[in-house]
Amino acid sequence: MTIEYRLFKEQDISELSILYIDSWLRTYKNIIPDGFLETLNYDMAEKKWIKFLKEEKDSFAYVAIDKTNDKEVICGLSICKRDDELEYSGLLYSLHVQNGYKGKGIGKNLIKVSAKHFKDHLNLNSLLLWVVDGNANALAVYTKLGAKVLKHQIEVYYSNIETHETCLIWENTDQLLN
Repeated sequence: MTIEYRLFKEQDISELSILYIDSWLRTYKNIIPDGFLETLNYDMAEKKWIKFLKEEKDSFAYVAIDKTNDKEVICGLSICKRDDELEYSGLLYSLHVQNGYKGKGIGKNLIKVSAKHFKDHLNLNSLLLWVVDGNANALAVYTKLGAKVLKHQIEVYYSNIETHETCLIWENTDQLLN
């Protein structure tokens, strides 16, 4: 398998949105109410991420592309920005890997390229992310990579969906990049 990591290009938006929505539907089934998940759609995701990448401070996205066959397939994505509360930190806002590609180091490499981008382009040496409680696989991966629990909070989506979330942080991303 040949995987390439590169910055998002606007022509990637359709594939990125499909991966994002499909991953949400799979990951958060039985964690987030079905009524909310049923409202998610690809068009909404395209608009959300185009707006996010244009308007959020110091935002960027990386895609992982499987170049094994003649056709390139986006098999992973990381969407990032400068954190709003901890100005010295980058925020890994969204990370998703397609089924069939999990367990192959793609998520780990997306975290690494994102951390390197924050360090090289924005001089940010810490990285944080939020994990919805119930997503035990994600929590296990991040803590195995050295992330530490920073805090917990309740997040409200669309005024009526409450989720408990855990914030994890790599206080110094050099540990990820070495």
